[in-house]
Amino acid sequence: HPDRAAALTNLADALVIHPHIEESDNTINAPISLYHEALELRPSGKPDRSLAQLKLGFALLYRFQLRKNPADLMEGQDLLNRAKRVCSD
Repeated sequence: HPDRAAALTNLADALVIHPHIEESDNTINAPISLYHEALELRPSGKPDRSLAQLKLGFALLYRFQLRKNPADLMEGQDLLNRAKRVCSD
């Protein structure tokens, strides 16, 4: 469906608030998975790809704060840097 990426992003946006309310690090996994899937559906060069990268990057950095997994930090920073490069061009 052509609007699947937008729908996944909207759902992830709603779910990403949940961990802040519940103070649970397990609930952050669902929005991260949805953001990953939405990003895969947005090909390189599309204007909304950088927004998807930002949202996924922030969610991964939040999970890093909770779990201290260096992979989340590295991927989150990489996504934010990629989005920044697109926005500065």
